[in-house]
Amino acid sequence: MREKATFDRHMHLCFTPQLAERAQRHAARQDMSLSEFIRQAIRQHLDNAEQAA
Repeated sequence: MREKATFDRHMHLCFTPQLAERAQRHAARQDMSLSEFIRQAIRQHLDNAEQAA
């Protein structure tokens, strides 16, 4: 069962053009949307940080 997503309309993410382009290329290679890629990257980063703590 998929978790219900919460959208925070006040959370704005700003990227440099270079970072946005890199993220879009990586997402396309993975056949993911940019939003999916960002969620995955955040989840992975938090998991790694929690394991290191």
